[in-house]
Amino acid sequence: DTDTDTNTDTFTSIASSPAATDPSNAFHAIMINDHDVGGVLLESQMAPGLYLRIQDELSLWEDELWVNDRGHNANTGDMVYGNYNGVPYKMKRVSSLVPLATLTPLTPLVVGENENEEKEGKGQDGKVFERTIINESLSWTLGDRYRTVEEYDSKMKDIGGISTSYRPKKT
Repeated sequence: DTDTDTNTDTFTSIASSPAATDPSNAFHAIMINDHDVGGVLLESQMAPGLYLRIQDELSLWEDELWVNDRGHNANTGDMVYGNYNGVPYKMKRVSSLVPLATLTPLTPLVVGENENEEKEGKGQDGKVFERTIINESLSWTLGDRYRTVEEYDSKMKDIGGISTSYRPKKT
């Protein structure tokens, strides 16, 4: 069993996932390079005038999405964001949207057992969708409707708290 936290080979990292034992059973996308160094050269939105070399790799299975995105200072090569070991963010599917009905202009919209229940959304084709939880252990990540304040605080403490924060520049 490969330790993907120290693995710098993205394909090997993907292949070692228990949920993704067959890397060929997924959609994979790699950002096309547009200059000699690799990645796409873009001006930073956070620091105008600074150019970043952006590299993205995506892998999508039925129940997982892996994103390995990195940004490097185009002049110095220093990493600005991403995983230094090349390990992708690994997101597991928590829920699916399941169509409840197809509406016509004469179809009354009835969702849930009472008028106060929320519908999850109406697609362009007139279908109404319901969220179905498929990974109960991660349902707390879906928002306040799916967790208590105490559960959220406990889960965030377990994972080390919020990993990023917004720090606007002082004017």
